[in-house]
Amino acid sequence: MSTLAFVKRSSPPIVLPCPEEGRSGIARKNRDDFPEWPGSYFELGLIAFNDHTKTGEKRYLDEAKNYFDQAILKGNEQFPEFYLARSATNFLLKDNAAAENDLKKAQQIDENDYAVLCALAFFYEEIDKMDEAEKIHRKIVANFPDNVEAHVNYAWFSLGRNNCVALKHYTEAATLAPNDIERLMDKGVLARKMEKFGDAEEALFLAMELYKKEPNPDADRKRKMYEQLELARARQS
Repeated sequence: MSTLAFVKRSSPPIVLPCPEEGRSGIARKNRDDFPEWPGSYFELGLIAFNDHTKTGEKRYLDEAKNYFDQAILKGNEQFPEFYLARSATNFLLKDNAAAENDLKKAQQIDENDYAVLCALAFFYEEIDKMDEAEKIHRKIVANFPDNVEAHVNYAWFSLGRNNCVALKHYTEAATLAPNDIERLMDKGVLARKMEKFGDAEEALFLAMELYKKEPNPDADRKRKMYEQLELARARQS
């Protein structure tokens, strides 16, 4: 599985790892000492990409893309994370066709790679190809049924489109992570809005009980959680 991380509805849809400070000189030396090793080009690309994040200067994106091009070439086109990184760069360069092409090439290397599938789903969301995004989300939860994040992402995507699907996957996430307060709150709040007050009360009550055990619970958050619970109880009675 790729080491790249992903976030929902981000821009870009792929979040690249941030290299440690002072790595630039080491990475350049590695490239010079081992010019055929793809890892050094990849790391230099990440450094340039991170410089763009800090400064907003386009030249760093161009530099990152050049390094990722070389990493892909030196790696004999066998590393999906290299394509994901170049896809993120192309996305910021507003070349969606190239970004999508890189994602598809990454998928050809491993069609069931979780990180690649997530990147595809989020990318299609970003460019408003919602039918394509949903197909990918369905594949992700089918391939990774025990992955809490996969269910949360599909639920989040489905909100306002199909709340029944959203509630189903918030429920799956809460079942897989029964001590996760956020997952219980997701389920409870949506269930209340859908007037499924019994399900809402159960999830919100469990979330409240777990939150009471937190070492330093925030009073404002506790109040809001209690308000949600009382709303569910009031409508149920």
